[in-house]
Amino acid sequence: MRTSIYVDGLNLYYRCLRKSAFKWLDLNQLFSNLLDAKYKIDHINYYYANVKSLPDDPSAPDRQGVYLRAIKTLNNVHLVQGDFTKRKVEMRLWSDPFAVVEVMKVEEKGSDVNLATNLLNDAWTDVYDVAFVVSQDPDLKEGMRLVKQEFPQKEVNLITPGPRRKACKELRDLADHHLEIRPKHLKNAQFPDKLPAINIIKPPSW
Repeated sequence: MRTSIYVDGLNLYYRCLRKSAFKWLDLNQLFSNLLDAKYKIDHINYYYANVKSLPDDPSAPDRQGVYLRAIKTLNNVHLVQGDFTKRKVEMRLWSDPFAVVEVMKVEEKGSDVNLATNLLNDAWTDVYDVAFVVSQDPDLKEGMRLVKQEFPQKEVNLITPGPRRKACKELRDLADHHLEIRPKHLKNAQFPDKLPAINIIKPPSW
C-alpha cells in the first residue's frame, strides 16, 4: 500500500526526544521498523522550523543544522520549513496578577498548517493509499477529518510520539489505526555517529 508519513518535527522532539539519548534519529529506519511490511513508505514529510539561539542554549541552531543535513541524506524524506518567532510580550505574574512583566515568547508558526494542507492535497492528487500523521497536536484534527470525509477509501492513521495513554483524543478518535513510538523504536533507529559521505558527526551532547 502506497504510504506517506507526515511528521510534526517539533511535537516529535518535545514528546519523544528532548530528554532522550536518541535524538540522532534516522526517520526512514524508525518507520520501517514501526510499520507492517504491507505499508510501502514512499514519502516522509518532516515539518520543522529553524530554532532560535537562546541564552541558555546558544548552540541549538548548530545542532539542528547538523541533524537536518543528516536527514537530507534520506532519499524519501522531504523537509517542509515553517517559522519560529521570538518576540517580547507583557504578561501578568501568577503570584501577583497586578504585576506585569516583559517576557520573551518563542512560538513555532506554520508547521501545523503546512502538514494539514499537504495531507489533504496529497489525498486529492492520489499520492497515497495510507497516511500516517505523527503528532499529538489537536490543530490537525480538521485536516484528518476532511481526508476521511472526502476520501473514505484511504486510511488515515495516527502515530503517537510517546505513550498511547497520552495520545490526543481528538486525533485518536479520527484515526483508522493508532501506533505509538516507544524508546526501543528510537534506540533501534539511530544514524551512525559519523556520516563520512557528507562529513558530519553526531553532536557531542546527543
